Amino acid sequence: MVNNCLTLIGEFVNSVTLTLRRLTVDGHMSLITYTDRQLIDLIAQGNELAFTVMYHRYYEVLSRSAYKRLQNEDIVEELVQDVFLNLWNKAAGLDPEGNLKSYLFATLRNKVLHELRASMVIAKHAKVISQQQTYFAEDANSLIHSKHLEQKFQSVVNELPPQCREAFTLSRFEELSYKSIAERMDISVNTVEKHIGKALHILRRSFKEYDITLLVLLGLSLILVN
Repeated sequence: MVNNCLTLIGEFVNSVTLTLRRLTVDGHMSLITYTDRQLIDLIAQGNELAFTVMYHRYYEVLSRSAYKRLQNEDIVEELVQDVFLNLWNKAAGLDPEGNLKSYLFATLRNKVLHELRASMVIAKHAKVISQQQTYFAEDANSLIHSKHLEQKFQSVVNELPPQCREAFTLSRFEELSYKSIAERMDISVNTVEKHIGKALHILRRSFKEYDITLLVLLGLSLILVN
């Protein structure tokens, strides 16, 4: 659902950008000159053009800030889009006297920290798998097979959509309840369930050809159980 919303935001931002440029070229009254507070008031009323002006005003600076920490363009793109999705959904409830730039950067900072935390948990779990595989591998072929499995697991988890990956790691590796995950990620419990369900579906499909015995030895069987 979140990914669909992000796609829709991208589509109407692109379409409304053309209108924005035309207004500027024609010399008509343009929203570009509006203050952040004025734009927020319009966004709260569902004004897409005002949202697009705000998007172009802060997209680049937010992206640069996130990239310094994450060094991954795809993840940065999705996190920044999510910041603007959050702005669109919560514009009506923002403090009229608040600083919008600070709000956007605070929202982005929280999402970046969630992403870094999820990556650290994945790395920590991968280390545990590596220790287990060394213990259980009885010969060179077993070790090679288990190393391949570890790498495959890391790759599949890392390629999950950011929010999907975060919900999954918080549930499976930090053992948080769905309610706690929802509170930490500022989403509904139902959305948490959908994210984890999607992650499990992708992981089960990726590991369906592996022997269950090896999965048990490497500690993956419990992770793949709903």
